[in-house]
Amino acid sequence: MAAAIFYAVELAIGAAADVGAVLGSIALFVVVAVGLGALAWGLHSEAGWARTPTMVWSALWVPVSVSLFQSGQPAVAAVALALAVGTIVAVLRLPRIPRSDGATF
Repeated sequence: MAAAIFYAVELAIGAAADVGAVLGSIALFVVVAVGLGALAWGLHSEAGWARTPTMVWSALWVPVSVSLFQSGQPAVAAVALALAVGTIVAVLRLPRIPRSDGATF
């Protein structure tokens, strides 16, 4: 959300070179922030639907971490990789939630 605010300020002061690109970036950052907030709320409220997208999002950070290692940013890469793996492990360790039909997910 901070990036969306940064772009909005940049747009407001007239420092944006391409208004369309800035508006697209703001929309993207807001959608991602709302989506991640929904996943956090879903995990907190023990909703079963939040587990898989959380793990997919975290798994997407693994190649990002590898790319950061290769580009000479080992500290940032290590933090990103630790957060990604830690999130995956934490979600896998969550208790199974029984459904109304008796199945678990």
